[in-house]
Amino acid sequence: MESVNIISALPQRSHTFPLVSVILDFKDRIIKMYVIYGVCTINIIRICGEVMSISEFIMYNPWWNNSIDTETLVKGLADRYETANFKRNYSNLFDLSSNALYTLRGMRQIGKSTALKVAIARLLKKKIPGKSIIFLPSDTVGNFKELRDVLVEYLNYARKYKKRYIFIDEISYVKDWQRAIKELRDNTVLRNDLMLLSGSSALDIKRGADRMLGRRGNVIEPDKVLLPVTFREYLEFSGFKNLPSFSLNELLTLNEKHTFDFRILENEINSIFDSFLLSGGIPVVIEKTIQDEFPEQFLNVFWDIMVGDIEKVGLNRITFRKIIKYLAKRIGSRLSWNSIGSEIELDTKTVQRYLEAVTSNYLGFAIYFLDKNKHTIKPLKQKKIYL
Repeated sequence: MESVNIISALPQRSHTFPLVSVILDFKDRIIKMYVIYGVCTINIIRICGEVMSISEFIMYNPWWNNSIDTETLVKGLADRYETANFKRNYSNLFDLSSNALYTLRGMRQIGKSTALKVAIARLLKKKIPGKSIIFLPSDTVGNFKELRDVLVEYLNYARKYKKRYIFIDEISYVKDWQRAIKELRDNTVLRNDLMLLSGSSALDIKRGADRMLGRRGNVIEPDKVLLPVTFREYLEFSGFKNLPSFSLNELLTLNEKHTFDFRILENEINSIFDSFLLSGGIPVVIEKTIQDEFPEQFLNVFWDIMVGDIEKVGLNRITFRKIIKYLAKRIGSRLSWNSIGSEIELDTKTVQRYLEAVTSNYLGFAIYFLDKNKHTIKPLKQKKIYL
């Protein structure tokens, strides 16, 4: 079959593309392209075709397909979340009526993509036009220039809408992503739009967000962090409702009545705590344990994802494994970069690089020495590292 380069053959004017189904031989692979009438303009087809196949684009944005009813779309987006035994409350995470530029940070598999999909489902339930909503997975975008081009073409296409809703998942995959976002927030109607950017690298997302001062919209807290499930959340799911809250000082000075109340619950809470520790506070693992499935396969996949993230920043998986094993045996112990390096035969700077990757990807955290007199931390002194 003769190959046809439909992308380059299209004129560069903005017109709707009629219903077609073509098979395109594109870079030695055959892609079936289904373009629904009214879904895209020629320009957005062209630019999306350079970044991802059109079938991929429609797969990630099924609400652009006029033939699918809203109820089906909402069910497809949120069904897995709604039918889960354990589900977190994402309803108050974002103000969808604002023009905010939100960032959502958190470790892999913690529920960031789910939070974005739940937000999209909420918009569709409110009858927000489907084509005013776009979802982009960043692993399909090569660099910040491609990201900029896709967003520019989308803004040109969707300019008839008063407001657009732009969701970009794992934005930290795109090097220098903040250059594209900053330029468009400064110079286009994107400043009026709601943007939700998720990412697993705390360091990258925070640095990017810090460069967006004055461009974050009309919300007080645009930077969100999705951490593992807390024990309180887990207890409430297990049936312990309206539990009292105490500050650290209050816990250290609990009166006799509260102490007695806790002792009554002690045995039951201890068994729930053991189950909670096995889950690591990761929603999908909690779901598996509820179903009496030991999620060994998931944990192997999770490990591969973590190692993959480490390798993406140029680090070695064997060295990473050595450091993790060393830290796991010394949780709660005071350590220095020098002591870690000497034990596993690495120089201090290498140890620091790996531990920065561990903490920035939410795989662990460091507690630094506190100078009690000056009330400041001493980063160079010994610290404790928890995984």
